[in-house]
Amino acid sequence: MIRNFNRLVLIVSVATLLLGGIASCSAEPTTPRQQRAATEPSSQSADDAIAANQVVELRRRVGRTVTVVGRVGRAAKSTGSGHQFLNFDGSELSAICFKEDVAKFTDGEPADVYRNQRVELTGKLELYRGKLQIRLTGPDQIRIVKDGDEPGSGSPASGSLPKPIELKRIGTDAWLSPAGLKYAGRDPEGRTRLDHVRRHMRDDPRRDGPHGVFDGEEGVALATIDEA
Repeated sequence: MIRNFNRLVLIVSVATLLLGGIASCSAEPTTPRQQRAATEPSSQSADDAIAANQVVELRRRVGRTVTVVGRVGRAAKSTGSGHQFLNFDGSELSAICFKEDVAKFTDGEPADVYRNQRVELTGKLELYRGKLQIRLTGPDQIRIVKDGDEPGSGSPASGSLPKPIELKRIGTDAWLSPAGLKYAGRDPEGRTRLDHVRRHMRDDPRRDGPHGVFDGEEGVALATIDEA
């Protein structure tokens, strides 16, 4: 239900705004440039599988080879560059497959094969414009996880989402969450704090590739912010 959720960068920024700060939470486009040197797979052994929505844990492992398990909520092909993108539900994590690597997937292009599939992905975890990214260079890095399969071993690979919550209206353009987070006032662009969060539930058509932070039920998105 949630996608591409920047649990460390975006939620902290949103919380700062809600508490009266003036920090901007404008999401950076996730379309990577061809910075291949920075995204080459590492020879380091893969860590145990980690759920894609465990963003804080993943950020601790930036620069290391990891195995991630999660559902690919969205996949896209760039008509300009030819790159393909896999974006995980409930996470800011995405995988990029550069145009020259797409041909290695002889059973079908990544965006077609893995869309809406639960997958296990292994690769070097990097940051691109503040968001988590793994370069997908070949089919040996990724597999579809069927029901009953055991992804990785000994890790918190549960992809469960928080229960949706409702905000209590406490005034004009002001709401209070069950955890005590106050959504009051407006952001620098004039949106209410709640509308600011809603803005991250959809893509900006001017940006290349899928990059929205939330997808699906608003209550789950708000619950995820409460948990952060």
